[in-house]
Amino acid sequence: MEFVGGALIIALGSAMLGGALACILAGGAWLLTHRLGRPEIVRRTIVFSGLCAAWIGALFFVHTFFLQPDFTTLPNGYAIRDDEDGNLLLNPAAQNFGQLGTAEGPDTATDVTRLQLAGPYLLGFAAQLGDDADTSGRVYISSGVFFFLNTKTRAYTSFQDESGLRRFARSQGVALALEPTEAVEFPYRFDAVADTFVAAALLPPAVLAVLGFVWILRLRRRKPHAPA
Repeated sequence: MEFVGGALIIALGSAMLGGALACILAGGAWLLTHRLGRPEIVRRTIVFSGLCAAWIGALFFVHTFFLQPDFTTLPNGYAIRDDEDGNLLLNPAAQNFGQLGTAEGPDTATDVTRLQLAGPYLLGFAAQLGDDADTSGRVYISSGVFFFLNTKTRAYTSFQDESGLRRFARSQGVALALEPTEAVEFPYRFDAVADTFVAAALLPPAVLAVLGFVWILRLRRRKPHAPA
């Protein structure tokens, strides 16, 4: 169901993108060519807009469902894995990805809701999610622990409250400033594969659009077709 729902969202987004491109590009083409007696240019522009949207949607679909990694690598070598039960902080070097599941070591934290990057240090809050949920499906956080992780030595220190973590972080020369985990990992989600797909999605339509614009400008320099 997740695959079908995602595919429908991408298809809907592609259709909306195609409609927006058609309005913009076809409108511009009509303004430039309506005196030339060439209505087929506007029709070709609409078709081109649809093909561009389909191309971008297809690449986005392939990247999302087949090439998107299931974890985000942080600058210090650790990674955040998006599991169904929450964000899992782990050391990829300690994992055997040929096996099912995740090898949870002493430097692995589950259900990480808040995080901070500080050089070789990772500070955060690992929640213990309760079983109860309200009508919106939101799970209550019953308790949790704060932690300080040295990624070089893999030393994991836990604290029962934020003040304990703050004092320990200060002793290591770190000012505590926890943020939502999603905000911390977002800048590192886009890797070289994603950059390549963005370039592949945008460059061909952009080049063809520029070539089409140049062709229209050349047509404008010629005499308009005589009416039949």
